[in-house]
Amino acid sequence: MSKLKKILGITLSILLVFSSIPVFAMAATSYTSDDGYLTYTVSNNKATITDCDTSIGGAYTIPDTLGGYPVTAIGKYAFEDCKTLSNVTIPDSIISIGSYAFEDCSTLSNVTIPDSVTSLGSSAFYNCASLSSITIGNGVTSIGNNAFYSCGVLSIVKIGNNVASIGDYAFYKCVCLGNIIIPDSVISVGEYAFGYCTALTNVTIGTGVTSIGTGAFRNCLNLKSITIPANVTSIVSGSIGFSSGGSTAGFTIYGYDDTAAETYANQHNFIFISLGEYVEPVDPDVDDPTTDDPTTDDPTTDDPAESCSHFCHSESSFVQFFYKIIRFFWKIFGINQYCECGAAHY
Repeated sequence: MSKLKKILGITLSILLVFSSIPVFAMAATSYTSDDGYLTYTVSNNKATITDCDTSIGGAYTIPDTLGGYPVTAIGKYAFEDCKTLSNVTIPDSIISIGSYAFEDCSTLSNVTIPDSVTSLGSSAFYNCASLSSITIGNGVTSIGNNAFYSCGVLSIVKIGNNVASIGDYAFYKCVCLGNIIIPDSVISVGEYAFGYCTALTNVTIGTGVTSIGTGAFRNCLNLKSITIPANVTSIVSGSIGFSSGGSTAGFTIYGYDDTAAETYANQHNFIFISLGEYVEPVDPDVDDPTTDDPTTDDPTTDDPAESCSHFCHSESSFVQFFYKIIRFFWKIFGINQYCECGAAHY
């Protein structure tokens, strides 16, 4: 029995040693930027910022290269709690901004996300209490959940024209946001995406939106009306025109007949102002047979000489040679000659 125990013990020890080897082999080496503020890793010849010294303050420009490698990502929690960072410039080399990347940067005032960025992680700017302006570049395809949650003074938001989805709680409790334009590229607006945006008075919903999630505009106390495009097919009850105290008196919905907008308004006894019957726009890239060039499709406009059987149209070289001589004399004597089809012989 003691021999068996020894064998098992040795076997387990060997397994533990070998199982730990990949963990150490996979561990990425961290480096420090020349200015001493940033920590980064390198993978596939690309650098990712993983951490920042929280003593960093004022305006800071993120370098586009570190250690000779292009900086393509700002990792999770990279600038978290950098409370004296007031302004940050993100270079065009950045492709992704990770979750919680700038969480609780309490003095960060304005940010422009360049067009190079395609991924904006969840809670990326969570609780940035001084953030007043954000421009989201045209490369971003989705705004993560809680991305700008509780950015209490955020008043200017510009959403890029390639964003397809706005995540749950993305702009929740942005109480100073008065106006928002959701571009046509957006398909879905998530749960409580603009919930508790109490200063919101004007909302433009793009024509591409098809679904509006639970509570998307709930508790927007100053929002008295909204225009809902015809493509919206799903509006969760209570998402628009409601607050904690119930429905908003006199709330008005502008929309097209027989669409989700009219249905939602009727369900909640809101005022519905019709924009008429929706007419599907014509795709300019699809040929419209009614606008084709009539000379290409109308058989009555074909060249009559092409279908004429008169021998003057013969392809025979002998006939054409003979006819060439005759036409020569007609021309000399001023004789006008026309074929049965109306084509001139010369």
